[in-house]
Amino acid sequence: MSVGEQRSDIWFGQRLAALTGSQMKRALSKGKDARANLVNELVAEALTSNINPSGSAPATEWGKHYEPIAIGEYEFSTGNTVDEAGLLYHPYSAYIAASPDGLIGDDGGCEVKCPYSSKEHVNALRFGVPKEHYPQIMGALMVTRRQWWDFISYDPRMRPGLRLHVYRVEADASYIDTLEAAALSVADEVAETVEALQEAA
Repeated sequence: MSVGEQRSDIWFGQRLAALTGSQMKRALSKGKDARANLVNELVAEALTSNINPSGSAPATEWGKHYEPIAIGEYEFSTGNTVDEAGLLYHPYSAYIAASPDGLIGDDGGCEVKCPYSSKEHVNALRFGVPKEHYPQIMGALMVTRRQWWDFISYDPRMRPGLRLHVYRVEADASYIDTLEAAALSVADEVAETVEALQEAA
């Protein structure tokens, strides 16, 4: 199921209380406090209809401005067509979702990063996908049941040959199984907590 385009009012409303994107790595945390904080955050979103803001305003605006340009450069460079996806839900839980930057054909998708700091782009040029983004990509593959994801880093300040970096990530079945078990566990706890608190009110 797909809902709304990214960052629209519908998109923000629908992703309330859903475990998405960068939160995937938090679902894998072994610490009780980290898990409790994640569950509390999602429960609070469900009960207040308010999402905690993330990222600085300048960095967010930078990314919003350059992401369509990055996708255009990617399409020109690869010959792939990127389709908008909106918010996609996990097949077994409405508390787990992904908001891909695009879907490609029947088997792929993409995650686009337009870093505000050029050193982050240099890191991608040197080492590929930053480890902090790997759970997010695997989470998208988990939700969409697709086979591969292109990580795209774009920095317009670089010389033309270095502006666009594309790194393909194949679905890792073992990692996805572990992530899915953790995400479903968090989602179940969120659903149970929301229900219990609403009944007690």
